[in-house]
Amino acid sequence: MALRTSFNIWNVSSASQPMPVGLERTAGNYIHLIPYDQDRFHLLTEKIIERAQNLDARSSSQIIVIIPDLLAAPRLQQCLTEQARRMDCRVPAIQINTLRGWIEQNTFIDQAVISTHAGRLMLVESLMQYPGLLGSDNPWRLADSLIELFDQLTLRQLDLPDDLEQFSRALGRAYGLGKHTLAGLGREAKIVHTLWHGWHKQLRDEGVIDAQSAYLLKLKKSLGNPRSNIQFYVAGFHELLPAELAWCRMLGKHDQLTFITQGCIGVDIVAGDLHPDAPFPALFPEDFNNYETNSCTKNLTSFINCVYALRGLPLAQRAREFSREIPASPAAERLYIFEAQGAEQEACGIELQVRRWLAEGKHNIGILTEDRRLARRVRALLERSAIVLQDASGWALSTTSAATALERWLQTVEENFAHLLLFDLLKSPFIFPRREREPYLASVYRFEQVLIQANIGSGLARYRRCLTNMAGGESSAISSLLNDLEHAALPLLSLIKGHKHKPETLLNALQESLLRLGMTQALTADAAGNAVIRQLEEMHSALAGRTMRMTWVEFRTWLRRNLESENFCPVPAGGSVQLLELAQSPLCRFDALIIAGADREHLPGRGADSPFFNASVRHELGLSSAHDLMVTRFHHFRRMLEAAPQVLITLRREQDGEAVMPSPWVELLQSFHWLAYGDRLEARALAGLLGESRTHALHPAMHDLPSAQPAPHTQLNPELMPAVLSASAYQDLINCPYQFFAARCLRLAPVEAIDETLEKSDYGMRVHRILDAFHGGIPGLPGPFPAAITAENYAAAAQSLEEISRAVFARDLDDNFLHRIWLKRWLATIPGYLSWQMKRATEWKVVACEVDAQRNDFIPGISLKGRLDRIDSNGSSLGIIDYKTGAVPRQNEVDSGEAVQLPFYALLAEGLTTTGNFSDLSNQISRVEYLRLDADKVRSGAVLEGPALQEFRQKLNAHVTLILSELRNGARLPAWGDETSCSRCSMAGLCRKQAWVLDKNAEHG
Repeated sequence: MALRTSFNIWNVSSASQPMPVGLERTAGNYIHLIPYDQDRFHLLTEKIIERAQNLDARSSSQIIVIIPDLLAAPRLQQCLTEQARRMDCRVPAIQINTLRGWIEQNTFIDQAVISTHAGRLMLVESLMQYPGLLGSDNPWRLADSLIELFDQLTLRQLDLPDDLEQFSRALGRAYGLGKHTLAGLGREAKIVHTLWHGWHKQLRDEGVIDAQSAYLLKLKKSLGNPRSNIQFYVAGFHELLPAELAWCRMLGKHDQLTFITQGCIGVDIVAGDLHPDAPFPALFPEDFNNYETNSCTKNLTSFINCVYALRGLPLAQRAREFSREIPASPAAERLYIFEAQGAEQEACGIELQVRRWLAEGKHNIGILTEDRRLARRVRALLERSAIVLQDASGWALSTTSAATALERWLQTVEENFAHLLLFDLLKSPFIFPRREREPYLASVYRFEQVLIQANIGSGLARYRRCLTNMAGGESSAISSLLNDLEHAALPLLSLIKGHKHKPETLLNALQESLLRLGMTQALTADAAGNAVIRQLEEMHSALAGRTMRMTWVEFRTWLRRNLESENFCPVPAGGSVQLLELAQSPLCRFDALIIAGADREHLPGRGADSPFFNASVRHELGLSSAHDLMVTRFHHFRRMLEAAPQVLITLRREQDGEAVMPSPWVELLQSFHWLAYGDRLEARALAGLLGESRTHALHPAMHDLPSAQPAPHTQLNPELMPAVLSASAYQDLINCPYQFFAARCLRLAPVEAIDETLEKSDYGMRVHRILDAFHGGIPGLPGPFPAAITAENYAAAAQSLEEISRAVFARDLDDNFLHRIWLKRWLATIPGYLSWQMKRATEWKVVACEVDAQRNDFIPGISLKGRLDRIDSNGSSLGIIDYKTGAVPRQNEVDSGEAVQLPFYALLAEGLTTTGNFSDLSNQISRVEYLRLDADKVRSGAVLEGPALQEFRQKLNAHVTLILSELRNGARLPAWGDETSCSRCSMAGLCRKQAWVLDKNAEHG
């Protein structure tokens, strides 16, 4: 039924008249509704002081203020002090608490209450007793959904009938099925009904009640034992449970309650409407029906109410009529909307606006967002500008560095001390805290380099074999470290198999392991670490009375879910900027406010999906639904539009290349203002400033540095010139001289990593080794195959090559099972290679494999060096083959001189023939080529031969001589900025291409 009043949204002619501070019910006189632009704390503190002044000094009366979140408590105390100063009276003593907090602390019951951890564990235990009921559902995930459902059923005092058929029929009616039922509905009803009654039976059998039932009992007991000396003031609530509503009404009837809320009920609202004022008729439906109110008289309030009016005139007509009544926009200079091109620009815009407001002297700035990814980026930008941000939302305990260290340790043990996990753990401050830090880390870094060189990826025994490559003192330190790691892992090693154990056994083993690792001590000294320790202790306490057994995987799931469900909020560090979410905003007021991330995904966003019942059925059953969440968020959003004199709304139009839809509430606001005043409330000044380099945020220590740079170049000191130039180094020089300077001359190329999984280059190295053993022979491997391949010996050649291949890949398969994919790929290539080799053998004979070649006859002190994969002879000349298992330069790149590897190899091979290495052959190199080794086809790639090869070799000879001479004489080495080269360059952090100011007239050398 619609709740209708005499309110007329167009009645704005009385804008100069003051708005009534409180709208009070004619009977009871305990509910006060104030408009959105006013601060509830002003009326609240005024009422408190009036009450305190009327009390006898000897009175034992107490004043209790109930608010939804204690985040607002400091501001309330400050407002009370200021109000007392204005009224020239003493500051009254008050207690501030949440409703549940006060009830829990001041009302006691006889029943034992099961903890949240124990309740969830009990439900999982119940779920495991019904394997046929669950099907493939994960009991831990299902338990979380069931706990949420059971809590709502309990708190809303909705009991399920004992009879399953009766419950199924009720569900069918809610789904609109009439007398018909669905198989899926029957299963849903059976799961909920069976587990609800089973869970409550288990609670009764164990003589405990759940926390929600205990809260309802305490509310009821509190009303049964009224304390007339207490006066309650309740503010900031937009919804109440039925039992909480009864508690408020009872106290209101006894004149012990003052309830202050905010909104405007002068609109037609029908049940189910998505409207920011929809919560209030549902909050006190009978009480609100007794109100008679005038229209809101503030222009901005009237403007926003008109924007979001559900019924009446269409949007365009509303906008035109509103602008005729109020020609000047009430939103101008109050509301701004910044539309960023992407996430980074949005974060930078928020950071810049905060700095602007701080520079204007604003001391209470809010950033309201549901987008935690955006919040993290904004936090980083503000910290870069040395701006302290108070994060009221916190984050999941599982994402803290303390919990991450715990997770790393367990993963390290589970994955046989895999090197990436191990070294991430060893560099954490949460292990071995008693070791002297600097020498400890030095040993860890040195050991990491040794493992990289040995390419060993896991296993303590294999790591120990590498200690022979370290100096005595370092070897001893690392040996001691590995022993301590093994000692700490011992309690866990026997438990991580597939067997089931008592949860106490698993927890005890984990805590003993952490103690041996020194992690318990380190966690205790850290705020988040303490929270992790508390979680482990609560998990221990939850096991009382449980008989279930767990595998290691189930135990890890239990631990992970507990850490993920716990929110960690650090102690506020002070500061002028506060970050919060919509649910924390009811009593907040700011000097300036940013509503960030106003896109459809986050505002209104979506509620948490429940596997039980759709939204309409949840509404019919009296449970909260996604629609209720939308209404709540809409109310918070609308209220915050007037929570500060200036409000900036930010959104982005694109994310990761995909279009982002704005929040419909923001779109409606923009459209209305455009239709009324020809303006979309765009934050033009902010957008303009964001494009100026002088406004870019820098850390205070960086203020003297320019924010943009020209393309870098350098002049080479001859002493830095490498003594040996390989084909790949020469290619780097051709691609980008600055990259060559940084990587080859300064030797800043990053250290190679251990091959945890084979990359294409690693695969290529294995293939090179296999073919070397097949054609030339390698000690310790099968082979070589002695004869030229023919149709008659093809099968024997294939068998030999496969044996060599399996031997070469053997250690890789020990390190990682996935390496079988690479072996399988190569085995599929063998037939193609043998067919190609059989044809090749009709003209060419393999004479050498993996030949190290060097030439010293170009520039004194600089050698050309490389390894030739294979040299063939046709009796009169030589051919060079370079195996390629990955990308192969195209023929046009070789012909244009962009790819220099083939002619470079020709230069090296020429040195072999002129120095007598192949004295029985002509010194003529007639052909150099790439051989593509693909599973689908083996074939020649780019080729240089005959006169073209000779011409290229001569040109390259002259070019190498010239360029090496220039480098020795201090040649200028600029950064080209070529997109292809830059995309593969590891020196991007040094040249900082993104910060270049490119001068089109500049010479690039």
